[in-house]
Amino acid sequence: MRKEEILRVGGVLNRYAPMFHVDIEQIPFILSTIQAECGFNPRSERFNYTLKRFKEVFKRKYRSAYRYLYGKNEKRVANIVYANRLGNGSRWSGDGNRYKGRGYPQLTGKANYKAVSDVIEKCALLPLDLEKNPKLLNNKGIGILAILAFWNMNNMNKCKTMDEVTKIYNSNLNQIDVNKRNVYLKDINKILQKAMMEE
Repeated sequence: MRKEEILRVGGVLNRYAPMFHVDIEQIPFILSTIQAECGFNPRSERFNYTLKRFKEVFKRKYRSAYRYLYGKNEKRVANIVYANRLGNGSRWSGDGNRYKGRGYPQLTGKANYKAVSDVIEKCALLPLDLEKNPKLLNNKGIGILAILAFWNMNNMNKCKTMDEVTKIYNSNLNQIDVNKRNVYLKDINKILQKAMMEE
């Protein structure tokens, strides 16, 4: 974990969280989620899974998509595994690849892109159309607004543990992944506490 990046992103979250009605106490959870989702490197989701991991993540869809996984056809894999979910159209619509995980939040699905855009416009007064411009999520500043918007629209202030956060944020994770997120939370809390003591 990069301490400087955690503190930088934490500072920006601290500045914008009130605008999105996100409690400051949620910042360590948000930082831990960012670490788990993209390691503080906002990017588009890649489908370079091992077959075992692919089956764990995409249980219902792996049979129809795994042959493309080995052919390195990431667009086709995304279109299959995200078809008819989260507001996306069929596998032929191209929505799966268009609205795959992106940015700090690794936001997925056409419906979420639209909903997050609406919350950003309402809370930050920034008209942003992520549905038409999905790659904007890979911008660090927009990624921060997007994760705060996601927290807002899912009423995640009520979460008091990383397990509760994970249940809302990504309920498909296995216990090993949940445990990793708890380790990230512990490490991030240490970094934040040390920084506060040094001020």
